[in-house]
Amino acid sequence: GRVLFDLFILGTADGCLLDVPAAGRTALMQRLKIYTLRAQVEIGADNRSVAAKLHGHGGDGWLADPRLPALGFRAYGVAGADGLDAYDAHRLALGVPGPGDWGDDKLYALEADLDHLNAIDFHKGCFIGQETASRMKRRGQVKSRTLPVTFDGPAPAPGSEVRAGEHRAGEILSGREG
Repeated sequence: GRVLFDLFILGTADGCLLDVPAAGRTALMQRLKIYTLRAQVEIGADNRSVAAKLHGHGGDGWLADPRLPALGFRAYGVAGADGLDAYDAHRLALGVPGPGDWGDDKLYALEADLDHLNAIDFHKGCFIGQETASRMKRRGQVKSRTLPVTFDGPAPAPGSEVRAGEHRAGEILSGREG
């Protein structure tokens, strides 16, 4: 039920493509190899670039980001897109969490708002972590959620406490200037 990786899965003619940040690629491949068992599955790296287009229209290889329409489009192995820095700023401004917000296996999928970002299907059937996610949703016991925070001045360091008067309201998970 905890978030380990941020990825997109795209079906292809001969299998599927997993779009995962480069920093997590090796760890994801190692994790997936644990689950292959006797299946005839080949897991390998693909070095195509990932591009983001924040505005405009899709088409010609551009796929809509399935989390939110405002996140724009993604494409693989193409040029002429918005830079990753612009994409990251846009994502954070929309309050969409990313790998920098999850730490090491400490955030539950519902706490990362993945149920509001088309990442969890409660009608689908079995998936790893299903029991925990379903129980949290059914009981209404999501005790914390990732939310966007705006601030004046430089971004607080990750781990900085957020307070509402005398009460602890949360902590900064990631941040950036402007």
